[in-house]
Amino acid sequence: MTKTNFKHRVDRRNRLLGLLRSEQHWTTSDLREHLNVSQRTLMRELASLREEGYPIDADRGRGGGVRLASRWGIERLILNHKEVIELLLALSLVESLPLPFMTNNLKEIKQKLYQVFPESERSRISQVRKRIFVNTHVSSIAPYQPVETHIDISQASCEAFFEQRCLNIKYVSESKTFSSRTIEPHYLMLAW
Repeated sequence: MTKTNFKHRVDRRNRLLGLLRSEQHWTTSDLREHLNVSQRTLMRELASLREEGYPIDADRGRGGGVRLASRWGIERLILNHKEVIELLLALSLVESLPLPFMTNNLKEIKQKLYQVFPESERSRISQVRKRIFVNTHVSSIAPYQPVETHIDISQASCEAFFEQRCLNIKYVSESKTFSSRTIEPHYLMLAW
C-alpha cells in the first residue's frame, strides 16, 4: 500500500467513525454515498473496526441501520512510552491501596495497556514493574526535607529509573556535608 493510499484509507476511516458518532443510525447506502465507496469496501471497513474493538451494532430491516454503540465513550488514546509507564505506575499505586471501590477492573486495564506495546517492549515494561515497590508504612527512612533546586529532582530520578541510566547528583547529608555522586537507580519505592 502506498503512502497516499494509506493516508486516504485513514481519512476515510476517520470520516466513517465521525459519521457513526454523529447520528443514531445510518443505512449502509447513506454511508456509502457519504464516503463514496462500494458496499464491499464499507463492509470491510466496518468489520475491521469491529476487530479493533469498536462496538458497532447493525440492525436489519426497516428503520434499522449501522451505529456505534451509544455507551462507547472514550476515543482511542495516543500515548507515548513515558505516558504509558506513568499510567501503569498510577494504576499500580491505586491497586496497592485497600480501597473498597475502583479496583475491580485494574488488572484488565493494565493488560490492555501492555497490549499497546510491541512484543519487544512488553518484557521491558514488565521488568520495570518488577522494580517498583509500593509501601503504605515506612518508618526506617529519615524525614525528607525538600531543598531549593533549579530542577525537579524527583522527575530527573524517575526518568533515570525508567530509562535505566545513571544520574549525577549533589546532596547534603544529615551531618550537613556536601557530596556529589553518580547513582544508578535500581528500584523505586513509593510510600506515604
